[in-house]
This record gives sequence, C-alpha cells and structure tokens, in this order.
Amino acid sequence: MRENEIVVGLGNNIDYEFDWSGLDFQSIVDSHRIRFAEIQNVSVAVKSERDLVIAILNRIYRQSGGEYFLESPVLATDFARSAPKKITMGGTGIRAAIALAKIGVATTAHLVTMNDSVRKLTPALCSVIWAGESENLYPHLIVQFPEGVSIRLDGAPDGIVRSAVSNRVIMSNDPDNIRLPISPRLKDVLRCARVFLLSGFNVMDDRAALIDRLTRVKDALRELPADGEVFYEEASFIYPEMRETIFSELDGLIDVYSLNEDEIQELTRSKVDLRNPEAVLRSLEWLRATYRLKTIVLHTKNWGLVYGDNPSRYREKLRAGIRMAATRYAKGDRFTKVDFEETARAEKSPEGERFRANIPGIYRENADCLPGYRIELKEGTATTVGLGDAFVGGFLSGYQS
Repeated sequence: MRENEIVVGLGNNIDYEFDWSGLDFQSIVDSHRIRFAEIQNVSVAVKSERDLVIAILNRIYRQSGGEYFLESPVLATDFARSAPKKITMGGTGIRAAIALAKIGVATTAHLVTMNDSVRKLTPALCSVIWAGESENLYPHLIVQFPEGVSIRLDGAPDGIVRSAVSNRVIMSNDPDNIRLPISPRLKDVLRCARVFLLSGFNVMDDRAALIDRLTRVKDALRELPADGEVFYEEASFIYPEMRETIFSELDGLIDVYSLNEDEIQELTRSKVDLRNPEAVLRSLEWLRATYRLKTIVLHTKNWGLVYGDNPSRYREKLRAGIRMAATRYAKGDRFTKVDFEETARAEKSPEGERFRANIPGIYRENADCLPGYRIELKEGTATTVGLGDAFVGGFLSGYQS
C-alpha cells in the first residue's frame, strides 16, 4: 500500500452549528419586524443581524441552502449567543477526512486554518500539512433548518413561510480561506496519492489571487502519479464568476467533477427538475460539453449518478458515497463503522429507484445511477450540514488499495 493514498484539500475552518430547536427563530424574526417582501431578493453580503435573519428566511422560502459573506466576522460570534450550538470543523476536505477516519481510512489533509479547536477535531488517522503562518479563529455560522418548519411572517401567503425540505445556510468572513495559501509540501504528499480531492476556492474574492493559487496547484499536480486522479467538488460560490476562471485554469486536469442538487441549478442557471431523468441528463451533458469535463458525479437526496465515458468503473465508489451520506444523515456526527455497514441493508429510496428506471435508453451508455436509501427519522432530527462532504468521503474510500 502507498502512503498518503488519499489527499484532501484545500481549506478548513471552525463551524458554529446552531441547534434549530433551541434557536427560537420565530422570536428573532419578530424582534426585527421583517416583512415577506424583504425576503424575496437578498444580497450575498450580510451587513447586520437583520440581514442575516432575512437571508435565512429567503433560503427557507426558496427551499434550498446557500452561502453568504458576513461584512464583519463578529456577526458569526454575536448571533444568538445564548442558543445551543456545536463547534465542529468545516471544509469539504477535512469533513471528508473525518468521515473516512470513522471507517478506518487514513488521509492527508491540506489545511489553511490552525487553532486549538482544529487540533482537537482532527482525527488521528488524518495527517496534516498546514499552509498558514499564524493561528486564527474565524468561525463560520451555520443554521440548519428542518423539514416542515413554519415561520409567521407579515405579508406572506397565509401569513407563513414553510420549509418543504431540510437544508442549511452558511455565513462567513474568513481571511484564511479568502487568501487560501498553498503549502509547498502539497507536492510531496501528491507523489504517492491515488486521488486528490480539490475544493475550497468558493470564498476567494480576487481573480489574480485565484489564478496564483490555481497555478500553484497545477504545479503540484505534476507530481501526481500517472494513475492518480483529481476529484473536484463544487461549492456554492460567494462570487460565482470565479468558476469560469477555475474551469479555464484546470481545463483537462479534472478527472471527476462532483456537485449536488443546489449547485447544478446554479451552474445551469435554470430550475432542473430532479424527478425528470431526461432533464437532468441534458443538463449534465451541457455541463460536460461546455466545460470539457471527463466525468461528472451528481449527488442528491434520493440518488447518485455518474455521467461520462465508461461510468460503471466508478459504480462501487458511487455506492460507498451514497451509503456514507445516508449514514451521516441517519446518525449524525457520531456514526460508526458498524453504522456505515448496517446502512447497506436499509431500504432503497423509492424515488431513487423510479429515477433510475426511467433513464432514457439514449443516455444509458454514459450514465450509471444508483438509488439512495429511505431513512425515516424523528421530526426535526435530520442532519443536513456536511452531507455532501460525507458523500465525497465515501466516494474517495473506493480509491484505497
């Protein structure tokens, strides 16, 4: 077995995850006297607690998650100080590494933030290369709202804004991740890697700085073995125009491009009906052709799909990704390897089975789809934060020898 077979990066952070049941969000909404008209169009920049609350209401109303920029990092620490919250570590790479550690898989993680909480939360099976020079704490605020939540709001239809699905809102002002320094040691750890998870550009605000970081990454990728792969995980971008620079600079270097159900809507700038296999696959074909992508992985609540040439070679990785996400959804942060193994015996999602069965024949050579799992939970107990990261961790587990 090679050392450092799975390398994950690039950024990380500390998250403040709020417990919705203890937040009393209705009282917070009432205290700001917010009206329905105010939540229709929301700026990506959050300037005050009132803006913060409006942004959350907008996401509940729009039935999707989202990411926002806090004009002051203090907003993250001042919001709902008395409400219960968990302190966790965020960033796709490190969350994937944490999920992998739970099933006994070792990783090497490239981090940009270091502090006592990072040291405490990094699993023993994860080796770290830190790109920073000074220790900092810039917490990200995460509000996770459950399915079925109802908020009274003046001017809303029936006076209520409701969530049909559970999701999360992320807000941050994080200079470490905005700068996103790249460690020169990345070259060293990629020399033995089977896969490199590349993510974390989504809060950068300067195109020249982004090109510099991408140039450094491309230089490091020259050390990746011939059979090594680059797995790129999409994200919700504060400045969506940065995506074009990433696609341009990484043209031909991404082996697997992965995204979730919210991100496909952002990239195609349309409302893709996730119940309609033909509409989904048309969108994936457009993405693949537009950005010259080799293989695309789309992960959703009810199914996962690989689209590209010879997609079946990723089937077991896809299966593990779906299982990892479902396990974390059902068990939360404390899931174990036994939980992961038991999920394989859970009932499959009927919606996922139906989607898979209805894939048009013309797409079947290039599409490999597997249903998710039907997980029944008590109301309000669903975990939505980091489910995509758990999926990525499961998928990457298939690269270990």
